[in-house]
Amino acid sequence: MEIIRVIKTKDYTTICNRIYKNAMLSLKAKGLLSLILSLSTHWNLSVGGLTKICKEGRVSINNTIKELIEQGYIEREQMRKDNKFNGYRYIVFESPQTPY
Repeated sequence: MEIIRVIKTKDYTTICNRIYKNAMLSLKAKGLLSLILSLSTHWNLSVGGLTKICKEGRVSINNTIKELIEQGYIEREQMRKDNKFNGYRYIVFESPQTPY
């Protein structure tokens, strides 16, 4: 197999190879996590936002995020305003977090 690489001087992302070697993650989860990690830290992560930049729909992205939550790469917490649900806040990790 021959791989043609480009000189990386701008517009690239460095991601830990352990993500790609984790056999517990589906290919879809590896791809979505890679995409999320390539986004600006100022990007407001949401399923709606991901559906705008991905071919996959809301259900597919939700299911993949659930997989990443189960594997410890994402934490999701509900946000509330006036005691009503007001969306989710996501915390994304490059290495899986294990429960304490």
